[in-house]
Amino acid sequence: MKINALVDAFRRLSGPEVAAEHVNDASLGAKAPRLPPIAAEKLERITDTITVSSEAIFRFAAARFDPQRLTLARARDMFDLLYDGGAISERDRAILAKGLSPRGDGMRLDRPASEPRNLVAEFQGRLARDIGRGDVAASEANGRALAILGRLDAFRAEAQAQPEPEPAANRP
Repeated sequence: MKINALVDAFRRLSGPEVAAEHVNDASLGAKAPRLPPIAAEKLERITDTITVSSEAIFRFAAARFDPQRLTLARARDMFDLLYDGGAISERDRAILAKGLSPRGDGMRLDRPASEPRNLVAEFQGRLARDIGRGDVAASEANGRALAILGRLDAFRAEAQAQPEPEPAANRP
């Protein structure tokens, strides 16, 4: 099929509001019609929506953060990433952030903010104390935090257990 016939077919399909301009195309050696850009109102109707799964967000976060060795700033960055990606709720983010503040529950109050912390161990300790006191609400909150941190830990362990792919140059 010649290029002109193809352009005419596109012109018929796109309706009367779309007119082709003729421009020189050196590769074809002749005048080739070019369709104008799609009008804004048509673009709005065909715009795709992309959603990222919460698993992908968790995997992405696990590749960048280790919940067993996080400074306060890095922990907040991780919580923000998970929340902004839609992997955790605002409530989950608040529970995790509240866990960063010292409550006098065995955490060293003089610990510098730049010192890495093991959030998994801290939330496990809190959960154990809350269960011992019979504090159902705090136990549920700390359990939620541990589920999130445990999921990150599991993805980290899975990624570390997988062997690195062999470079293409070394394959037969």
